[in-house]
Amino acid sequence: MERSQGYPMSDYQESAPMSNRLPRLTLISSASPLGDLSADLHKVHHDGKILELVTFLTHELQDDRATVDRVLESIHQSDAVLFDLRGNPDRAVAIVQRAFVETQGRDIAFIPVFGGGPSVMALTRMGEFSMAIGLGGGGNPPQGTDYRKIKQVEQGIDCLTGAMSPEAARHAQNWAKCVSYWTNSGVENLANLLRFVVAEYAGATVEAGEPIVYPDKEH
Repeated sequence: MERSQGYPMSDYQESAPMSNRLPRLTLISSASPLGDLSADLHKVHHDGKILELVTFLTHELQDDRATVDRVLESIHQSDAVLFDLRGNPDRAVAIVQRAFVETQGRDIAFIPVFGGGPSVMALTRMGEFSMAIGLGGGGNPPQGTDYRKIKQVEQGIDCLTGAMSPEAARHAQNWAKCVSYWTNSGVENLANLLRFVVAEYAGATVEAGEPIVYPDKEH
């Protein structure tokens, strides 16, 4: 990744948002899962705006049309970062990795909403839950995506939480719920994903419905 000419890390930290600001989420994804995004936000903000959502498309990052600085600045000012890095887009992965390191010790959740290779899953950071969650095997993911396998990991999260503290286990279960919202898609699920994340990781007083699960849904 080419060298960024942006702000030093201390400048990001000094520009901490005011306490009365709206919660901010940064979402990094390919375009295909975001077809309902306008409808999602309309549903979320039906009774008043409750969050700010900043979205970056992975293909734009690959083509460098969205600058590294804009992404890093948004993440540094966010309460949570949601990312779907299927296919391991190298520039997007590198930017999230850099932001993950730069924000160590800060209360910013990093939520991979679609699984991925080990290097992507190692970027999970949700409260006390911070570990690499493999979807099986090492190295790069195979060509194509095994959606059933993602669902198996998501549904089998209890197997991972047995040795965790209660707080870490709660965040691990939150991760599984986020994956369920995202992989089942649809306006209701994506709107509830945003509500759920701002409630859990930005302290917003808002309720989110449970994920609507479509068995063996193909994407």
